[in-house]
Amino acid sequence: MNVPDWIHIEPVKDHERFVQLKVVVDPGEASSLALALETPGSTVLTDDRKARLLADHLMVMTTGTLAVILLAKERGHIPSVRPVITALKGSGFRMSVALEKQVLLMADEI
Repeated sequence: MNVPDWIHIEPVKDHERFVQLKVVVDPGEASSLALALETPGSTVLTDDRKARLLADHLMVMTTGTLAVILLAKERGHIPSVRPVITALKGSGFRMSVALEKQVLLMADEI
């Protein structure tokens, strides 16, 4: 996999746990949750409902893409969330109209 130098890929140590989690969620979410369980204090970035429910059951903190976008604006990394949301929707990211409106309100863009 070709990734930037600042990204460090950490393999899951407990392969059995990964296999068990993979029965419930897809491999990407399973590896994220397995790594979070191995790394206390971790937060998993996921928008997948099943993965969030499983994370709650496992007492693993989660956040979603839209929360990260709001935080990026709050910290000055992006000037506006609206174009990012538009780009996400253009790439197939799904969200309700109500959620989009709520995020734009939270970003003071409505």
